[in-house]
Amino acid sequence: MLFGKNSHEFTWKGVKYLLWVYFASLLFAAVVTGPVFTLFKWVAAETNWELFVYLVDGRSFDDFFDRLRMIPIVAGLPWLLVACGLFSFANLGVKFNREQLVRFAIWFGVGVVILTVVIAAQFAFGNVGMRQNATLYRWSTVLLAATASGVAVALVEEIVFRGLVFRIFYTAVRPITAIVLSSLFFAYVHFKVPDVAAGVLEHSSEWWMGLYTAFWMLFGITVNFSWMAFLNLFVFGVLLCLIFLRTRSLLACMGLHAGVVWLRLSYIKLFDVSGHPMQRLLGSGKVIDGLFPLIVLTGVCVYLVVSKPRAEECVHTSSRKCKTR
Repeated sequence: MLFGKNSHEFTWKGVKYLLWVYFASLLFAAVVTGPVFTLFKWVAAETNWELFVYLVDGRSFDDFFDRLRMIPIVAGLPWLLVACGLFSFANLGVKFNREQLVRFAIWFGVGVVILTVVIAAQFAFGNVGMRQNATLYRWSTVLLAATASGVAVALVEEIVFRGLVFRIFYTAVRPITAIVLSSLFFAYVHFKVPDVAAGVLEHSSEWWMGLYTAFWMLFGITVNFSWMAFLNLFVFGVLLCLIFLRTRSLLACMGLHAGVVWLRLSYIKLFDVSGHPMQRLLGSGKVIDGLFPLIVLTGVCVYLVVSKPRAEECVHTSSRKCKTR
């Protein structure tokens, strides 16, 4: 519980703080994305530097917008963490000791296994082929860049969504409701600019593109809403909340999240996942957007709910399952 509240006291103060930071991030990205996007494309074209080529290859204006809006979120985190009484790694549930790093590695492997099951189904029944430019150098570059991206995304998103957002809702409402609300928010913010707006962004370099993107970041879900994608993201958020409650460790959540992001980024860069008749069942290149991935994620959630914690997990939790062992 935050703000010095006990388990029987609730407050929506943290939710108000969260909304301030969220809207400030959209305004920041609306202003700076245009110049940054133009600069990166120019450097990639003029120097052919592998890093910049990788950063702009296949990425649109709204992709850059999505990354840049994380800057004010990260910059605002210290204030928000202080306000919520979480301005320490220990309070967040992040401890960089051997035990926790091993836990990160284990859950990283779990994330890779979960996504591997889905990818294997796409290989078996979908239309997947290796890209022609997938040389050894390309493989090593992509895998290294995907590792850095996976760890960075997992670090930021888990501190924000499980370390902060989930605990903010946990202080405002009952635990189950907090899991649902934080996971709904997690799914909502992952819905990007709809196709009708993406087409404009792809062929335009006007000054208002940032504001245009910010508008569709807020309301794009009303245009390109997909129940299957939303449910997959929602259940993935639920899974990460359950891992956090089960382990009391953000590093465990970061591990699973990083493993999923690492394999997904590597997969779509090295393999061509074209549309196939079973896409609604198996998912597309996004991987976690089909019925089968939803079933896999739900199965892992059910396992975490019904299985008994190990003895070492009981040291960090006060759950009823631990008390009755």
